Amino acid sequence: MNTVTSMRCTCRSLRDSAFRIPGPGPPLRSTVSVPELGYIIPAMAASARFTLGGFLARFAFALLVAGATYNPTRYSYYAWAKRTGFEWSPPTVFVGVVLLIGWFVCLRLTLRSLGGLGFLLANAFMAALYWLVASWGWLPIENVAAISWLGLFSVAAILAVGMSWSHWRRGSAVPPL
Repeated sequence: MNTVTSMRCTCRSLRDSAFRIPGPGPPLRSTVSVPELGYIIPAMAASARFTLGGFLARFAFALLVAGATYNPTRYSYYAWAKRTGFEWSPPTVFVGVVLLIGWFVCLRLTLRSLGGLGFLLANAFMAALYWLVASWGWLPIENVAAISWLGLFSVAAILAVGMSWSHWRRGSAVPPL
């Protein structure tokens, strides 16, 4: 007997009708074999509705990762590492690895949704927009802190849109206005 098909797992959520998907598939029961789980994952993805709150949560996560890495105040990883002379110590390495994991999650989800070209175009769009606004004199280009905050929120917005794009593309929700 194949070891994969002999493995069993019990899932209570399979009794819920929200996890039923149309089409052929095994009958839903409380104990399924591992190959049958291939029908559960699409059902879970199909039942997950995208909301404005979901987008705002993604934006907050992206803002946390980007803002904790760098911001124009003294409360950022960059400022902390600079104050210590960029010396490697256990706390700075630990926080650096946590931030690296956060960046990996954000960038991986964004690149999977938008692709490399989409990510490049989103950044080019924001750069061109800021250049246009600066040429009109509406952007305080001499204020480094203001430009840094604008860049921080732009990075967070691009990452949040990228992390949410697959939801919009598959049509589970209308993009928030």
